[in-house]
Amino acid sequence: MKKIVLSGFLLLLSLLSFGQSTKKMKGFLKFGTGVYLDISRLSDYKTSKDENTGLSPQAVVPGKTIWIEGGYNFNNGLFVSAGVMYELTKIKRTDIFYPGQKELYFEGNYSLNIGYEFNLGKGNRFMPALGVLYNRFTTSHATFLPDINNSIHPVLLNNIDSEIGLNLLLDYYYQFNNNLFIGARAGVYYVLGFEGITLTPVLGVKF
Repeated sequence: MKKIVLSGFLLLLSLLSFGQSTKKMKGFLKFGTGVYLDISRLSDYKTSKDENTGLSPQAVVPGKTIWIEGGYNFNNGLFVSAGVMYELTKIKRTDIFYPGQKELYFEGNYSLNIGYEFNLGKGNRFMPALGVLYNRFTTSHATFLPDINNSIHPVLLNNIDSEIGLNLLLDYYYQFNNNLFIGARAGVYYVLGFEGITLTPVLGVKF
């Protein structure tokens, strides 16, 4: 993850040098890394106890996220963008085979967004955006399967699932005279219900 952040920062610097020679800055590129909160079981974690272990899923699971997004500003303040975000969480298992063990969950979100940039004055900007996202994640479950000798053994099966959802992105930042900007992002993600919340810094450039 550190290598990705460093690569993104170097890319921003190269775009910054290009942007300084451009009169109208319509393109932008930004990225961030920070906190991801999985809230997918927040509404039913108390009633979703495993019948064998009596364990309930975690209501909120903290994790990490990293994202990058590029877009285009129109003259009227509207903008369109495309982004990629990855999340990594450790979720405790509640089944009888691996009770209490933490399992890694890796998700990828790929979004197309439309929003509006509000100029608040003195370099301050607010950019809310609503987008459609493609969510791809790996799930797993334990079961019993026979081997070649017809002996039954517990196994852990992994499945890749994908769904279409929505995201709401709220960016606030300060833009410097050299078109570099820095700020913060809050994001909410909905896929078959509310899935997660992100809180990250934002570093970007207009060109």
